Amino acid sequence: MLTGVLFFYFSSVTANVAPEAVHDVMVAALEGDAELVKKLNEPLLGLHKNLFLESNPIPVKWAAWRAGLIDSPYCRPPLDELDPKFHNDVEAALKAAGLIGPPLANHSSRPELYHMTPC
Repeated sequence: MLTGVLFFYFSSVTANVAPEAVHDVMVAALEGDAELVKKLNEPLLGLHKNLFLESNPIPVKWAAWRAGLIDSPYCRPPLDELDPKFHNDVEAALKAAGLIGPPLANHSSRPELYHMTPC
C-alpha cells in the first residue's frame, strides 16, 4: 500500500465511524492513485487523530453514537465514556468528514439516558 502500516491502523479505527470513506481511500491506495488517496483522506485526518484522544474504543464509540450509528456512547466497565473535554474535538472531526451536521443542542453524556450497549 502507498501509505504503510500506520496509515492502515488509523484507517481501520476510522472505518468504524466512516466505513465508506475509508473503503474509497483503500481502493485508491490499492490502485496506486496517490493523488486520489490524499484527496479522499484529507477530510478524515481529524478523525484519524481525534479517535485516539483516549483509549480505544471510547472515542470511537462516542463518535459512532454522535453520527447516529449506534444508540449509546456508553462503554461497559472498566471503560468509561469519552471525557466531555474531548467532545468538541471529535465532533469537529466528524463534521470535517461530512458525517454529521450542526451539533446537537444540549446533548448529554449521562449513561443513564441511553440504552446500555457493550463496547
